[in-house]
Amino acid sequence: MESTPGDDTTFEAEFYRRVESIKQRAKEAGTNITQLCRIAGVSRTTPERWEKRVPKSIGILDLMYQALKDIEVAKQAEDEAFQNLPIRERQRIKAQEEEKQREEERLRRERRNESRRLNRHRGKDAISMEDED
Repeated sequence: MESTPGDDTTFEAEFYRRVESIKQRAKEAGTNITQLCRIAGVSRTTPERWEKRVPKSIGILDLMYQALKDIEVAKQAEDEAFQNLPIRERQRIKAQEEEKQREEERLRRERRNESRRLNRHRGKDAISMEDED
């Protein structure tokens, strides 16, 4: 929806509408804001700053839209190529992707648990140091 003179759409409302559109389309394209920022050459903290205040222009959004369009075109081509594969090959690829996702989730859980163990250990060290005082 283009904003026209006399429209009651404010710059801020239009800006946030576009940000939400980018987030939704990125999710549908199988990517995330971090990867999109990397491709667009935008600092990862920029979208986080947008949550605190609206920038003076939306030029950065244009960069992100272009990166998103590139991702969507690549994903569409990938999906079409996938559909042209024999069914057995598609099943094999899906199984590999599922296994990869399970492994990534397992590694995330291991890192999270290790971090929790370290934090508990640090807490015990702080308590024992207070006891020594």
